Amino acid sequence: MPTPIEVEPSQSPADAERDGVVPALAALPISLRVDPQFAIPTDEGLWVLSQPKAETVAWPQGCGLGDPTGLYGRDIICVLEYGEVLLMDPTGERILRAYPLPGLPPYLLVVTHDAIFCGRWGDGALPDSMLCRIDRTTLDWMVRVFPWYMESGFSELSETYIPSNWTIDDPIDASYFEHMEMTDAGLTVEGWGGARLVDPTTLDLQEPTQ
Repeated sequence: MPTPIEVEPSQSPADAERDGVVPALAALPISLRVDPQFAIPTDEGLWVLSQPKAETVAWPQGCGLGDPTGLYGRDIICVLEYGEVLLMDPTGERILRAYPLPGLPPYLLVVTHDAIFCGRWGDGALPDSMLCRIDRTTLDWMVRVFPWYMESGFSELSETYIPSNWTIDDPIDASYFEHMEMTDAGLTVEGWGGARLVDPTTLDLQEPTQ
């Protein structure tokens, strides 16, 4: 992989270890690591859904960035399948905290008084869906993965690292995660499978809404 012109990494090794970010990704400069897909400003900073810049795809062999002998999601990622939620300074030039989602790049972002919620719906290439919750006070987070009923990246046969704050739900055979919003009834997701309420603390799906 060629050495980037910029030498300042997007995160220090200590911050990357704190956030569970693959060291090789943290070593990239902001200009290559951060390609904002969506952003919402808040009092604590700018919340950003981001993916690596397109230029990084040509570098890794077989799209892998990191230690090829390590565990996927912890030691190595595929930049084509990687996304993250970032808390950045108001200018979007410095990462304050990173929330890595290897294999589950998020497309949805909702801000409430207490928390940041992110989500994604599965597609043909990456069939698994996901919801996440980040506490705006503690900045702690949790993830709930909703595996597709077949060809899931989180099946019993997969060799994917699962952090302790991730929960793997039962497989599903319908999409509920194409849209997410806070309604009068509460946090709601909706897709071609219908609409479901989401428990704002556990991220459990509730019974279908009428």
